This record gives sequence, C-alpha cells and structure tokens, in this order.
Amino acid sequence: MAKQILYGAGHNLRFHIKDWQARGITPVCVVDASVEKQNTTFSHSGIRLEILPLQEANFRYPDSDYYITLIAPNCYKAKESLILQGVAANRIFILADMFVEYPEEDNSDLPFAPDDMVKSCDYLERGIGFLFDGIYCCCLSSGRSGILIDAETLNAHESVSASDLCEMIKSERKQYFLALNGRNKRPLGDCEECVFLYEKQFSEVTFSGLGGKSGLQLVNDQSTLVCNHRCSYCRDAVLANKQYACQYDNRIVLKALDGFISRQKPSYFFVAINSGETALRKNLDELLDYFRAHELENIYIYSNASVYSKGIERSLKSGCVNLITSIDAGTPETYKKVHGADDFDKVILNLINYSVLGDNRHMRIKYVVLDDESNTSDEDLLGFLCAALLIKPEDINVLPQFRDSSESVPNSTIEFAARMSFLCPIITGRILYFFPALGISGDTEEFSKKVLERVESFDETKKSRLTEMVLNYLRSKLCKK
Repeated sequence: MAKQILYGAGHNLRFHIKDWQARGITPVCVVDASVEKQNTTFSHSGIRLEILPLQEANFRYPDSDYYITLIAPNCYKAKESLILQGVAANRIFILADMFVEYPEEDNSDLPFAPDDMVKSCDYLERGIGFLFDGIYCCCLSSGRSGILIDAETLNAHESVSASDLCEMIKSERKQYFLALNGRNKRPLGDCEECVFLYEKQFSEVTFSGLGGKSGLQLVNDQSTLVCNHRCSYCRDAVLANKQYACQYDNRIVLKALDGFISRQKPSYFFVAINSGETALRKNLDELLDYFRAHELENIYIYSNASVYSKGIERSLKSGCVNLITSIDAGTPETYKKVHGADDFDKVILNLINYSVLGDNRHMRIKYVVLDDESNTSDEDLLGFLCAALLIKPEDINVLPQFRDSSESVPNSTIEFAARMSFLCPIITGRILYFFPALGISGDTEEFSKKVLERVESFDETKKSRLTEMVLNYLRSKLCKK
C-alpha cells in the first residue's frame, strides 16, 4: 500500500486532521509550498508530522500518494502545481472531494450539455446561509451572495413540509446558477468577484445535497443579530444596535436542515452558528439536540460566553460542537471598552466551567488585535494568556481587526501578535495559531509570515525582557494582599 503524504499545512489541516485520520488517512509527513513552514513540525490534536519541501518528501517516500488539504478553488490549483512538478495525476487526491456522497439528481431541465464548462461554487451547490431576512446560498462571512428565498416568501410558506422546503431551496439554487452563467437575471451580490467561483464541467454540478465537502463551512446560521455585547470591531454592531431579530420563524432553520439530512445524511457536515449571541437564541437547545441525535459533528458555535448555556455544555461533553469565543482583552477595563459590556470575569469563569464540565478539546479562544492599539498593553497580553492557562482550550488564536484584504495590517498589530506568539507556549504550553478570516482579515498566510518573522528578529535581550515581564506580572498578582 502506498504511503500517504498531505499537501498543505494550513488551518484546514488543523481543523480536520482528526476526522481525516478517523476515515483512514494516515500520513507520513506534510508537504507545503511555504518556505517558512518547511523543515518544521505540524503539531495538533496529539498528532505530530514533519513539514517537508516536495523534493525532500519525494526522495524519502517515493511512489507515495498525495492528499491535498486545501479547499476549492485552491485545491484544484494545488493539484495542477503538483502535476507540473512531476507528481503523477493518479497519485493526487483532493480531500475536499473524498468521502462525498451525492444524491441522484436530474438536471436535464437546465440548458447545458454534460461537457459544457460552467461557472459554479461549492457553497451554491451544497451550502446554505440563514440570515435574519431570508435564506442565502452563501454562508461565508467575508461576502454576501444574492438572496435565494426572502423572509416574506418563507412566512407565506410557514407550514410547508421539510421535504418541500428542500425542493424550494434546490429550485432557487438552479435559478441562481443560471444567473451566474448569464442565462437569466437576478441580484448576485458579491458572487461574480468571489475567489470561490470557478469553472467545472456541467456534469459535475449538483444541487440536491447539503454538506459533504470536507473543509467547507457549508451551513451558516445568522438568523438573528440580537446580542448583549457591542464589540467595537464587529461589522454587525450597527445592525445589532437595532436588535434585528429573525424576520421569519427561525425554526425554519431546523426544518430546512432536516429536509436535506432526512434524504441523505451528509458524509461531511460543517455548521457555524453565530447569530448575534448564540446563547440567547430561542431554540438553541432544540437545534443542538437535533445535531446530537443525528450524530452530526463539526458544529461551530460562536459565543461571547457571557451567558452560560447548559445546552452548549451538554454538546461540548458529547463532542458534537466546538465553542469559539473572542476575548480580545486581558483586563476587565479593556474588555468593557472593546465589548461594550462589563463581563470579563463572568466570561472567564463560564469558559473555565465549559472546559471542566464540558470538554476543552472542543474549545477555541481568540484575540482580535485592534488597529487603535486599545487592547495591546502588556497587562492585556499577560492577562489573556494567564486566562488561557486556566481555560485550557484546544486552540488559542490571534488575528488582526477585520479589514478588506487589500488593506495592510498595522505594525503595532504585528508586534503585539509576535509578543503573544513568543509568550504563548511559555505561559500556556500551547502554540499560538493565526485565525483565518478570508476577505475580512486579509491574507492569513501573509499575516502569520510577518508575525513569525518578527518573532525570529527578537534578540536575546528582548526575549529575556519578555520573560522577566511574565515573572513580574505573576509576582504582582500572587503577592497582592
């Protein structure tokens, strides 16, 4: 049996390595095109693998199979690159396309021949986004597609069955697809300029499924923007101030999911629930109970953790959900400025309880570094990392303030992230990761490269000063009367 080599040591590999391993992927190493990553070690979820240049991997493990970890469309570009560098096409597999089961489908009603090249997108074909004003095909936060079914139509079909709702979504996907390919007209939002739009043969297009593409977030539930925080960097903060609740009965979310899942359980499922403050959502427990009952995993809940949820605790314990919390501060004062709520102590205590009573292996905490430097003090840096030591999450992430990908990240953000990257393993015993936010936080790879280069530039005097800063901080806290 041929040895297996993974291609791509990015965030998608960290997200899904355990799932792929459970499905029989047992790699001997990882290959990455980034010179900065080569000859280092990938370490996550108890798995450690060497990251090698392609030439070195070929030398050590000739005649191996390559499994690409990237998502579309980058996975197809990576395959072309490997072929150009001499890897046989029949030895290259795309993990995003593996383990996918497509329901039988008849697209003869569309005006294309099987071998016609058409524009499409995995999110359009197999994804769904619930926003407060209707159902969208796109579930990315970095852009906004045109709407598939608006709230008025959903309210008019309130009593529709799950199966019929599924057919409505499928029909609207087809009409949207026709508009993308110039065969009819309808608003397309940001789709025409989106990096995830690519060409494929019409015979490969399918509209009947949900999920199935490993590495893709294929369901996004933002059906309400009601939130108890007003984060200074949140692009939905203005809308949240108006307390936009769902304009339709958000039990339609569960009905739509059940319409697809009852037909065929997805071979891969990836859901993000980030509706304002998720713990305030009316039917959250019902939704989580459904996921547990159907043994669906890779459910990502975004919560500020200021409200403790027994439903989230149970789901963490069962392993079906992953909890993501953005803390963005290390002191109560800064937290209040950034989040617009005096909840720092409550949030840290709730996260510790989730970690102890639920399962910290499914928890991630984040730090958004603000451009105005309002959360970049030494006290915030050390307070956050000490909180992370108590919470013991699986991942600790840092990212720049949300921005258009064309905007550069301030030097102050790079410096703060570099100091956090240096101190994180010292205080918490864990490596700091750079959180992906394509299109709004800019190029994650470029950001991580700049941060790691800054860390490498630290001389021994600076490293000693940073270490001494940790000791002084701990002394000041432990010796307080």
